[in-house]
Amino acid sequence: MVRNRGSFGMVLPLSTACGSDFEGLRQYIYGRFGLLRATHYSIRPAKLFPEVDQRITILIALSCGKHPCLVESSRLYRFREGEQASVVLNARVGSGGIVKQGYIPRVGDDTGAEIYKRLRSITTSVKDYCCDAAETPAASLWFHSVGRYWLKAYDFMPYFARNGKRAVSADLAEIRLRCPEAAKAVVGLTNSSLFYFWWMLQCDEFHLLRSQVVSFPFPQSLLDDKSLRSAVARLMEDYQHKAVRKQIHAGGGKIEMDEIHARLSRDHIRAIDKILAVHYDLTKKEVLYLDTYDEEFRTSEE
Repeated sequence: MVRNRGSFGMVLPLSTACGSDFEGLRQYIYGRFGLLRATHYSIRPAKLFPEVDQRITILIALSCGKHPCLVESSRLYRFREGEQASVVLNARVGSGGIVKQGYIPRVGDDTGAEIYKRLRSITTSVKDYCCDAAETPAASLWFHSVGRYWLKAYDFMPYFARNGKRAVSADLAEIRLRCPEAAKAVVGLTNSSLFYFWWMLQCDEFHLLRSQVVSFPFPQSLLDDKSLRSAVARLMEDYQHKAVRKQIHAGGGKIEMDEIHARLSRDHIRAIDKILAVHYDLTKKEVLYLDTYDEEFRTSEE
């Protein structure tokens, strides 16, 4: 730790910036410093420290005693072996605005900051269309709760069988909604480049949480967009057409499942991105930014 009067710097696990267990610590820092600068580093393809198998946040807090807390934060940097010094020395940050609670938003730069600001200005979210325990759902969707370079959601349940009997994969989570139009829209959102950016703002780079899906901003105009529903239907058809039936042995039994690679359906995802750009008031520059976000890594593996 490096400390000067009214400031400190620390190298911490990434979970400090986004994990729910660290919310108390984050609020403590937000409440006592006027400026917080955070840069974040992945472990794939390379690690920041060779012997440390840990995603890293470098946190610098300045202006002790001044309020409120302005947060500046980088994206989650992915890099190859030999690029460690460069990625740390040349890390770019964007302004996440005034933060009093919650995760440190990894906005990355000015363009990311503008997209994040626009998302935060939308007052309705997916949660507003979800069923509570007492309601009968009109439609359901399923999403993979594990992700890295692509996030996937479906309006069908991908094939999964254990010892010849149909089952539900433990990695698949269901969300029940009040209307089919909302379900279709949320499927499209979750597969989109915009949602991937939203996830990268706050994720641990492995788990896609239900809370991250249902908190996603949802303009009401999405419900009436027939072109979005058609684009989602085409994506779902393409997923099923390109699925690969795979067999593995685990726990003394045989598992057979459809493996779906979203990168193979990128043209359909791009079509959804263009439709969403209208609803979220994204500029051409911002659409391109989202389309090429982490492209070097997203197109090489999944």
